[in-house]
Amino acid sequence: MRITIKSSCAQAEIDTLGAQLMSLKGADGLEYLWQGDPTYWTGRAPVLFPIVGALRNQTTLIDGKEYHMRRHGFAKQSEFAVAEQTENAVTFSLRANEETKKQYPFDFELRVSFRLDGATLLNEFAVLNHGDTIMPFAVGGHPAFNCPLVQGEDFTDYVVEFEQPEVADCPAINMETGVIEVENRTRVL
Repeated sequence: MRITIKSSCAQAEIDTLGAQLMSLKGADGLEYLWQGDPTYWTGRAPVLFPIVGALRNQTTLIDGKEYHMRRHGFAKQSEFAVAEQTENAVTFSLRANEETKKQYPFDFELRVSFRLDGATLLNEFAVLNHGDTIMPFAVGGHPAFNCPLVQGEDFTDYVVEFEQPEVADCPAINMETGVIEVENRTRVL
């Protein structure tokens, strides 16, 4: 089911399947979010939980027991409940269940919130541990934006500009397995 939230300057559409942002439009109707192309990628903005990236051989050990999980976890393929909703905001909730515990044996709740404040979309993640053991996790978003936005422009017309020079030593990702190779890094200026 898709939920629409609105402000005077924007409109967002979010799917309860994966709490995935499906559309983000300005008041003029301009679509800012990638609308998917199976040639490249059909996703829009999947939620990544309880892992970001991939497990080696899709397997991990927790308390001596093997668990199997696909790249970026299971939230992106899970149906979320609508916990709260107003005209300009919505919060989705995913709680541990029999199926999630086959991959991740913890009593969690993942809450994903979206709020339009004028032309700004705020997106928040909250992970709650309802159990009594330490619960390792990673959470993140994977939004894809249209670029170029306007017909006649080119991708090279766009620049990401930071306040000050940034440097990162980024680990390589094995594109076949999705596993991060921490020992193999590239300096990005």
